[in-house]
Amino acid sequence: MKSLNFTLVILMLGTVACLPKAQAINLSKTQTNQSQSQLVLAQANTISGWKNVSSSTWNFSGILPVEPGVMTMKLNNEHIFMEAQLAETDESKYGIFYGQYRIDISQFQPNELLTAFVSEFQDKSKKMLETRNISLGRYPGKEYTYQEGQKITKVRVFLAGQRIYVLFVENPAVGDASRFFNAFKIL
Repeated sequence: MKSLNFTLVILMLGTVACLPKAQAINLSKTQTNQSQSQLVLAQANTISGWKNVSSSTWNFSGILPVEPGVMTMKLNNEHIFMEAQLAETDESKYGIFYGQYRIDISQFQPNELLTAFVSEFQDKSKKMLETRNISLGRYPGKEYTYQEGQKITKVRVFLAGQRIYVLFVENPAVGDASRFFNAFKIL
């Protein structure tokens, strides 16, 4: 029981950081800027409207819509350090969150952590529509879709050792969720 409570505390921090809402950006230890990121942004592909995003520090690559630009968000506390790249189109919002836990999570089973992470999204204002186990190469993950009011959000979460990667698309039916999710790689 004690370890499960500890797991929920750990994952709650990650959940707060990855919510695609203004409350996540208003955290007191969160900083936003558009130019001071460790990410290397490749040239924008103007034909398709997508920008290649990669980081050798965080060992990932993916894509985000070009317009209107990418915003960087950071969360830094005693349990986790997280950064995010967020982009918004007229139709959808996209986010790639990546973080490093500062506490040892190796004592927990990845599926237990991912299940606890997903359960944090269930409350009175959110309706879980779908949850399924996924993987990205050797890295375990969960995909889930939830509805909040009229808004539908699809999220994928992956664990890679002490790191966590969270991808989300708000309004995936209109956006290009498949292209966004399929382009993401943990290097």
